[in-house]
Amino acid sequence: WASLGGNVGKLIGRLLAGVGVMVMAWGLPLAGAAAQAPGDWTTYLDNGTRTGYNSAETVITPATAPNLTQLWADTAGGAISAEPVEADGVVYYGSWDGYEHAVSAATGTQLWQSPYLGQLIDTACDPSTLGVVSTATVGTITVNGTVTQAVFVGGGNSNLYALNASTGAVIWNTPLGVATQRDRVLWSSPLLYNGSLYEGV
Repeated sequence: WASLGGNVGKLIGRLLAGVGVMVMAWGLPLAGAAAQAPGDWTTYLDNGTRTGYNSAETVITPATAPNLTQLWADTAGGAISAEPVEADGVVYYGSWDGYEHAVSAATGTQLWQSPYLGQLIDTACDPSTLGVVSTATVGTITVNGTVTQAVFVGGGNSNLYALNASTGAVIWNTPLGVATQRDRVLWSSPLLYNGSLYEGV
């Protein structure tokens, strides 16, 4: 990423355009995506087709958009480049210090910070450290017979994680690359579709 002079937007575009590997984590006890509530935005660009459009949204319109004001702000220990996602009144986002965060959508109060999900550090690059750059996806899985809401996210150590959406605890993780290799960064947002989870590397 040094060759891009720190321009993260161009970097993300080039990386996504040049995705060379698509990994499907099959055999996992995944439930299908639940019906989306009007305020939910549970994955990158809102849905599996990545349209960026929530047809259930009726509060924000061209007439009401000029009246939007900032309600709260949250900070992390590193840069934030992942798109925040929201489910059931909770906002989830990753930061470059290697953590996924959950905050109340109503108040901005931090509900949890995940265990450390790793960082890629290379002093020859600018910036020299990347953490959680993947946009999370919220869905459900069955854990020991119990349907559990989970946050699926790519860690800075090239592992794909399922975190408990209520606590941030790691449910499982799957290595998809070697954390010390710069071409194994999990920039992509996991896609939950028909009981399988897909992640670009």
